[in-house]
Amino acid sequence: MQIGIHAAALVRPRIAGVERYTRELLGALLALPESRSHTFVLFTPTRPDFDVSQTPHAKFHIVPQNIAFTQFGLSKAFLRMKLDSFFVPAHVLPRVLPGKTVVTVHGLEFEHAPWAYPKTQRLWLRVMTKDAVKRADKVIAISEATKRDLVERYHVPEDKISVIHHGFSVQETQDEIASKAQVGRKPYFLFFGRLEQKKNIASIVRAFTTFKTLTRFPHRLLLAGAAGFGFSQIKKEVDTSPAKNDIVRLGYVPDTLRGHLLKYAAAFVFPSWAEGFGLPILEAQAAGVPVITSDTTAMPEIAGGGALFVDPKDPEMLAQAMRKIVQDPKLRQKLIVAGLVNLKRFSWEETARRTLGILIE
Repeated sequence: MQIGIHAAALVRPRIAGVERYTRELLGALLALPESRSHTFVLFTPTRPDFDVSQTPHAKFHIVPQNIAFTQFGLSKAFLRMKLDSFFVPAHVLPRVLPGKTVVTVHGLEFEHAPWAYPKTQRLWLRVMTKDAVKRADKVIAISEATKRDLVERYHVPEDKISVIHHGFSVQETQDEIASKAQVGRKPYFLFFGRLEQKKNIASIVRAFTTFKTLTRFPHRLLLAGAAGFGFSQIKKEVDTSPAKNDIVRLGYVPDTLRGHLLKYAAAFVFPSWAEGFGLPILEAQAAGVPVITSDTTAMPEIAGGGALFVDPKDPEMLAQAMRKIVQDPKLRQKLIVAGLVNLKRFSWEETARRTLGILIE
């Protein structure tokens, strides 16, 4: 079969959720022995730094259309090209489809926390996602929680949706970090991800302030990530906190440094308002770090028994979870062990094999 893949995420300079999913999945997919009997055509606007030299069954098809690549560039290409199957690893489909189409939906967080998104972005996500799940032949949801949302909110037939979790692989890390992090000098709680409203950063700051007031422990809070929507309010929360001298904003941290930051953290704090999956939870568990995360959407499903769960609306509950992990070494060790056990459920090879099965069925 000739299988086309929307691979524009491979050329983006900063790697976030969809970009990481695309890279990891394509790498595992092309490495499968059973993939060698198919031809994979990777559509991108420019040539990415993604090596296919060892996979003769894969080739790039450059569509030189940086603006409106999906809606205009691919649609124009597909007017004169047909494929046996076409895979879109995000939620936006071209207007013209070249054959059987499979799309991955990474979550409906914008429906759970609409206030945490700019209005135009929220409307665009809603329109594009509804269009994708309507026109695609098959939909991949990355969690049972996302499938449930698609069925209940968008009325997608259950038999059209397959749940395939992300995989997970441990990344090599550089043994360095910005000096302002002072890794190893003082204990700290860590959050990494975009510093934006939907990640509930303000509640982390309030909880940390309460933790410091209750315990007087020397812990700091490291916030690692670029500024996003609602950052001005987050900055105000930090600047007015009595604990502001112990809150450090590191800015954007590349993947190669995440493991080093995690290795020394007292806990990874991830109380998002909603998540379609929550890959950072697995990264923390792989580093042997206790996780505190929300009891909503996909987070309990992904974290398994390796986390303390809190109500994202309750900073006091989050502060108490921080205190428990610091003061109870047995609980901390229990969470670490449970997290390492939980990781065994996630494999990019299995994710790739199940995805290929849907593409060729």
